[in-house]
Amino acid sequence: MTEIYNAFIDATVPVEVLSAEAAYRQLLQLTEELGEIHHLFQNWALRDSSGRPVLLSDKARFIDAVAENAAYYHRKYPTAANSGGAGASITPALSQKAHDQPGCPTLDYRPWFGRVTLSINAPVQAFGPDGTSGIIRSCVRSMATRLDAVFVATDVTSPLPDGEGYETYAHFHQLFPHRRWLGWMGFVPHLVPKKFIPEAASMEVVKGKGTMIVALDEPFDLRNPEHLRRVHQVELRMANAGLLDITDPTLLE
Repeated sequence: MTEIYNAFIDATVPVEVLSAEAAYRQLLQLTEELGEIHHLFQNWALRDSSGRPVLLSDKARFIDAVAENAAYYHRKYPTAANSGGAGASITPALSQKAHDQPGCPTLDYRPWFGRVTLSINAPVQAFGPDGTSGIIRSCVRSMATRLDAVFVATDVTSPLPDGEGYETYAHFHQLFPHRRWLGWMGFVPHLVPKKFIPEAASMEVVKGKGTMIVALDEPFDLRNPEHLRRVHQVELRMANAGLLDITDPTLLE
């Protein structure tokens, strides 16, 4: 199996310009649920403007740090779209050494940009193949549950065959360059019967939200032709069912 440097779950959410307090509330809900998946996903923190860690559990300091960062970027980019909206990049790692450890997560929360991304470092090394699939699936479910997700996709970063650089599914193997991609697994805010996507390894209803679609029930290997074929089959079915929105209509010209 090809090494996985990291796995990342990318959620598209409605663009919102939130206050620091509102951002804190949503982060708290999401991280509490992630923390129930594995102990490595607990005790989150961000870095303030001076580089010092501020724990999410320290509510007042955390909100102040988020507000300070939002104000800084508003001053620096006053004409940028949604300038001043609150967001944060948080991780349980309080040092670079801890950040580089297998299984360490990073959550990039950018509602002003319409994106929330959870990245997990070297997941197979940390949790094993079977454990990794279950943990990624649980994380997708948590993000679909706690966020008003429009779409969720999952990708991996792996070394190129020659060892020089790295590749991802989205940048090297994506089926439709003009549409969304699902990758390893993901979520759509619709109820989708399994018969619509028979090639999917599994599908699961997220109550009150939509459907998780799991293309592969094992870690995504970008050099496994069967994995790529299966993911492409699932995405083709999704496109035919209207579940993969067009993202670049110019490519249709």
